[in-house]
Amino acid sequence: MPGQHHSPDRLQFVVIAGAMFAMLGLIFVGHVISSPPEHLLGPDLMYVAVIAVLCLGAVGIWALTRRPR
Repeated sequence: MPGQHHSPDRLQFVVIAGAMFAMLGLIFVGHVISSPPEHLLGPDLMYVAVIAVLCLGAVGIWALTRRPR
């Protein structure tokens, strides 16, 4: 029983986390391509970093609250 209850949740978590990482990666790559090199560490990148942290935190909280008791 303990071997099978975490498998679907873990798979779902991996899929959602992977999708978020892919989205953030696309945003980051688009940002790097579209801006000149001297502006890469400007406020825009900070916004991207904050959004990434918020997304990961939301996924972590969701995974913890969904864990079967």
